[in-house]
Amino acid sequence: PGVGLRNNTKLQAAIEKVLGKANLSEQARENLLRLSESITSDTELTRSFDYSGGKSRIENRYKYKGQKKARNFMIYEALPKDFAASADDITVSAPGASIEVVNKDPEYLFTYPEIEPGEEIVITYEVNSEVDETILDSINSELYAESLEEAAANQQVCTPGERRCLGNEVQECNSEGSGWSPVETCQAGCSNGSCQQTPSQQPPAYTSWVLVLLIVIIIVIVGVVIYVMKSKSSSRPPSMKAVRIGKF
Repeated sequence: PGVGLRNNTKLQAAIEKVLGKANLSEQARENLLRLSESITSDTELTRSFDYSGGKSRIENRYKYKGQKKARNFMIYEALPKDFAASADDITVSAPGASIEVVNKDPEYLFTYPEIEPGEEIVITYEVNSEVDETILDSINSELYAESLEEAAANQQVCTPGERRCLGNEVQECNSEGSGWSPVETCQAGCSNGSCQQTPSQQPPAYTSWVLVLLIVIIIVIVGVVIYVMKSKSSSRPPSMKAVRIGKF
């Protein structure tokens, strides 16, 4: 906890920017370091890796298990260059967060206005290349918060089982009604608490009309062919037979 804030001047500048402070006072800096230790011990991190369709994808899930609400909850992550040489090569998703590129090496700072006890957040990175899954061991993460506040007792922020959209992510209200947890990331967008279908899954509205028109055209062609054949058959002259009447 707090390693980057002690040694990384670019991270310090990014934190000052998101907090709206020109320079962190020594007291503010020590407060961030103290809270970093607290929220790090109260947060569970799960990383996963996937390669498909020519793309490598990292997913980091943070489950905050603290008893207090965290204001300006910040996640600093540094990815190895084996994943991407520059932040310009990475597609990043972090629903609900503001994203600062600390360094194009690449390093990021994600800031969430507030995180409730029991809330889970997801950060994903994607590149258009194949990389080795062992890069997960080389990712560096640090957690910070500006302040911790007592959560209201039995405060219900949503209805258990209710679903909502946050960016392209479907979230569901947990069983206590105290926070939201990611359920699914949508490829074609999220609407009314569920993923929208991709264009390939949505049959065009005109498909049935095209099929009907095609059938009609085939029937007409077959009818014309039959009519022409019958017409040719009826227009042939009757066959003539030679009849021998007698001798001259």
